[in-house]
Amino acid sequence: FYNSARPVNLDIIGLEAYTEFVIKTFADYSKHIDSEAIEFVYYLFSGNTYLMQELMKSVFAAVEPDGIADKDSVMKSLVSMIEKKDQDYRNILNRLNSKKERNTLYCIAGEGIAKGLTSTRIMKKYDLDNASSVQNALDNLCDDKLNLAVKIAKGTYILQDRLFEFWIASRGGYLERKIQNPKERFEKERELMRSIPDIIAP
Repeated sequence: FYNSARPVNLDIIGLEAYTEFVIKTFADYSKHIDSEAIEFVYYLFSGNTYLMQELMKSVFAAVEPDGIADKDSVMKSLVSMIEKKDQDYRNILNRLNSKKERNTLYCIAGEGIAKGLTSTRIMKKYDLDNASSVQNALDNLCDDKLNLAVKIAKGTYILQDRLFEFWIASRGGYLERKIQNPKERFEKERELMRSIPDIIAP
């Protein structure tokens, strides 16, 4: 059956559909949640269903019947979610071969959408050695063995796991700044990904 079927690309779930689902699920158990809080979660994880559901499960569990979850409830659950993954993420860092890989990882996490990683400004800011070592580090971070970063446009990278990005931000003391405007980040990322031309089969 090899190559007997055509792949189907599924886009992320829409915000409206996800909001409706979450509100109904909470209501089924006499619980309530602000649509603003749902929107915040959606943009925070760029529509990644697994991470959204993990966070919403925690928010749901923390709300009493007839209670209402808001953005503050989401933040408390997010911090708890990050803390629970602490050892897992420490283990990932320990698997990296060199300081250059760690610094390149921190660079991508810090920038969110990292572009121009070999520019003088970026290399100085994140203590990166030189263009060649940065490219080697990127190749390793994007390799199937590590699968930590992904290229979303020419010279532009993000971390595969947004929660890992938040964990790095929390360790660096800039988590609040990192999540200040998730919608802007979401829209920029989507725009970049749409700019990649489709490969048309001959």
